Amino acid sequence: MSAAISLPPELVQFLNLRQPRSLLIRGPPGTGKTTLALSLLEAFPGRRIYASFRTSDVELHDQFAWLGGPGNGSIEVIDASSSVGGVAKAARAIERVPAIVSNGPDERLTRALWLPEPLLEAWSRTDPDHPSLIVIDSWDALVEGYLARSSPLVTQPPDRSEIERFALSELAQGNATLVFVVEREHPTQLDYLVNGVLDLHVDRFDDRLERWVYLLKLRGTRILSYGYPYTLEGSRFTCITPMPGGFRARLHAPEPDPAPSPGSLWPGSTDFCDFFGRLPLNRVMLFETDPNVPQEAVRLLFFPLLAQVLHLGGRIFHVLPPGLPPEEVWECYRPYLSEEAFLRQVRFQTPTPPRTGSALLDRVIFPPLSPPEFPNSPHNPKARQFIREGGREGAPSFMVVWTAGLKVGGGDDPSPPYLPAALPGISAAYMGSAPLVQLYVGEHGDPYMESLRPMAALRIRVRARRGRVFLYGENPTTPLLVLVENGSDGSFHLLPMV
Repeated sequence: MSAAISLPPELVQFLNLRQPRSLLIRGPPGTGKTTLALSLLEAFPGRRIYASFRTSDVELHDQFAWLGGPGNGSIEVIDASSSVGGVAKAARAIERVPAIVSNGPDERLTRALWLPEPLLEAWSRTDPDHPSLIVIDSWDALVEGYLARSSPLVTQPPDRSEIERFALSELAQGNATLVFVVEREHPTQLDYLVNGVLDLHVDRFDDRLERWVYLLKLRGTRILSYGYPYTLEGSRFTCITPMPGGFRARLHAPEPDPAPSPGSLWPGSTDFCDFFGRLPLNRVMLFETDPNVPQEAVRLLFFPLLAQVLHLGGRIFHVLPPGLPPEEVWECYRPYLSEEAFLRQVRFQTPTPPRTGSALLDRVIFPPLSPPEFPNSPHNPKARQFIREGGREGAPSFMVVWTAGLKVGGGDDPSPPYLPAALPGISAAYMGSAPLVQLYVGEHGDPYMESLRPMAALRIRVRARRGRVFLYGENPTTPLLVLVENGSDGSFHLLPMV
């Protein structure tokens, strides 16, 4: 499953390459550039220097409490907002940069006056024998404020491109990584001069924000994943890895119900409950998916709910899609249920017969309805009886229906046994004396799903982009969430994308 990590692994590898190096972080205001820059500083093993044109040391630590208190020495903060004093102040700062004073000819000393004083101050704190990381946030504000202040000491003031070229040439003489933070979206000369470029971008889907960082260039580093979605939850930069190939959802024990409530079902997951609430009994819930959402991701989402029903002694009825063999479903149950409990609590309706002869599976599979049965019995009478018999007294039952499985009938007739217009009535027919929750899984816009929308107590939209699975509630309304693993037990975590 996808994992939540502090920084893309390619970026961590880039930071550990031999110095000197340079990195550009660019993106519009509000995309989290400062949070990313501070995460880079936190991950860096050497000396860490942050020159900010926006905030003081105290304000920075108030906003990002995870840094620790101000003046704790973990990150050295230079308040550049009060340090941009023009060329005269830069001349005094040069005296504290031995690499320039001792090694440079007069021409180099003169050109050093081009560099803003906070940059020179940061440079003066580096050690040629130990690596350092310098973040300039933001370079736009710093260099433009510097150029706005004229001085008679420089008869021909440089332009911004000259300052950037000279700063990077001086960097090549030392043992530091220099990070420029700029508030723009489009490339300039600086993109070509630096060793690495990160582009932060915010997309909007269905009125919800989706943040991505794109690794446009990292010289010396192999980029395996070009883009990473990220969140700024808790004022931390957290990005999401792609789902690995071959991922399989696992059934595991549900989390304990903290407050049992009559008339509702605990979904087996605190994360699920926090965003979507408890599930009302004898109601319908919908998972509306995109075509590229992996089945395993959807199964992971409802497995805690399924495990909760089994834990209470209820019964489970599956309508499987054609591409999901019953053997795979049994493999999920096997570590959790004995064969005796499986026979007592679980049934399938599937058009896919077992690949190998299995007396166990033969006893739990209901074949799809065949054409003569359609007019008189639109629901599966065996399944209805199984649910109404119920499990342990008072325990709710659970139906999970993939609409793709409703479109395949038994026998030689290709006509679907269930029509979209009839589905609400069929769903209602399963409601009865036994408490029941029905989950329908189908593609967004599928007529079968559309027909059930008016009666749905819960509607969750699930989609996938570049190997990550996102979801959000349409009823109830929730922020955009991303599905990530939560430890080694096979459970999931829903991380808000803010």
